[in-house]
Amino acid sequence: MKEPAQSSRSVAARKSKASAQGQPESRRQIEMALRILGYIRQEGLKVDSHLVEQQLAQHFSVSRTPIRNALMLLERRGAVTSVPNLGFFVAKSVADLYEIELALPPSNAEQLYLRIVNDRISGRLPDSITQVEMLRLYDVNRALLGQVLSQMTDEGLVVRNPGQGWTFLPTLDSQQARRASYEFRRILEPEGILLPNFTIDPIALTRLRRDHEALIEQEGRRWVSSEEIYRVDTSFHETIAGFTGNPMFLQAIQQQNRLRRMLEYRGYDNRRRITDWSREHLAIIVALEQGDRVKASQLMHEHLDHARITATRIAASDRKPPDGE
Repeated sequence: MKEPAQSSRSVAARKSKASAQGQPESRRQIEMALRILGYIRQEGLKVDSHLVEQQLAQHFSVSRTPIRNALMLLERRGAVTSVPNLGFFVAKSVADLYEIELALPPSNAEQLYLRIVNDRISGRLPDSITQVEMLRLYDVNRALLGQVLSQMTDEGLVVRNPGQGWTFLPTLDSQQARRASYEFRRILEPEGILLPNFTIDPIALTRLRRDHEALIEQEGRRWVSSEEIYRVDTSFHETIAGFTGNPMFLQAIQQQNRLRRMLEYRGYDNRRRITDWSREHLAIIVALEQGDRVKASQLMHEHLDHARITATRIAASDRKPPDGE
């Protein structure tokens, strides 16, 4: 006699129990859960609001299966609750949902990117290297390495050699170069704010403030990509340089941002510092919104001084010899 077929609900419940007992959740499941959290906040859904699987599937253009898996994850985190035969319901207020911890792990490409950045800054990679050497060094497949090198090319970090291999472009890879960069920026950026033609774009300034507020809210509660952190950081400095109306100021800051990209990525391991400089940026933004350019200039001085100190500490850690040397 055949055993009765198990319902999808019982199968899902068993999977939920297994995951709760330690089975790791997939990156795709966490990504969808984050998207659903964003949807709840955006729509301003209140506690006990019904989350209809089919509606969510249509909204995100996916099947119901990834929606259900993500909702089960959110139930384990206390963000939603389920009622037999009725489905899932919002369990926390929008404000409390920000406290839900969902750590999105870096993808394979992001992990490889950061390994290459760390090795280059610490001097373990030469100025020029072949793809075969990198494949052997990092033990990855050709497609993944090609994806990462393509990203680095777009970001101005490497260039393909005429024959074969890749060459790293100049960056702030010495203590002297880093010090020179911060000395240059400490003169340029604060003084730019005080220029007579400095004109604020209120829309652009509001966008900067929202980006930084979102970064502070997300940091420490879920994984934020290094690329997104870098975008928020550099857009702040480039937008304010653009307010000067002087294209040479903007070009100079853009060049400095490109040169410091690797160092910044290396420093993103210090998650507390990300929140600190985000708050420093916000203080400058608020001063500009209030029309106090003198205060904004002073705060920019202090911010760059703090950044220089952090960069010096990173450089010092890079100079430490690896184990066994």
